[in-house]
Amino acid sequence: MCDPISIATVGVGFLADRQESKALASQQNYQNAVAKKNALQQMASEELRIRQVSDSARTDIADAKKKIRVEKAQAKLEAGEGGVSGNSVDALFRDYMREEGEYQNRVMNNLAGELVQHNQNMKSIQTNQMANSTSVTRFSPALSLATRGLEAGSSFFDYRAQRKQRTTDMERAKRYGLYGDK
Repeated sequence: MCDPISIATVGVGFLADRQESKALASQQNYQNAVAKKNALQQMASEELRIRQVSDSARTDIADAKKKIRVEKAQAKLEAGEGGVSGNSVDALFRDYMREEGEYQNRVMNNLAGELVQHNQNMKSIQTNQMANSTSVTRFSPALSLATRGLEAGSSFFDYRAQRKQRTTDMERAKRYGLYGDK
């Protein structure tokens, strides 16, 4: 026979378990939302950074090309005014073109390195989001009821054992005249 207090204890315990589970799931969902928002902000910052690096590289190359064109034009003008032509002027132009090519190559290599680093940064941001996220615990009514039922059953059997012990103690006390039944 079930004790009404045990039934009430199981019911209250079940409701407490359910409320605690909801609160935990709410906190875990909030933590995941914060982790996602943080990752999105970091990704946006990283995207902005790589765009700025790319724009700067393109600007540097354009500026270098403009400078080389001006220097070539100036050298051609000076060579024409000085009456110089032939292999020496051609060698000077090849040197300008070599410098321009080397500079563009350095800028492009630096940009390629930045793009590799960008990809690594994006992977790191994703990994950090996963590390800062948590799995959401779902409430299990069956498990809660089973646990609370076992607790109630255990309490009931403890109560029965204590009651039996008291009865046995009272019978012994009566037998030895220690109980006031004279």
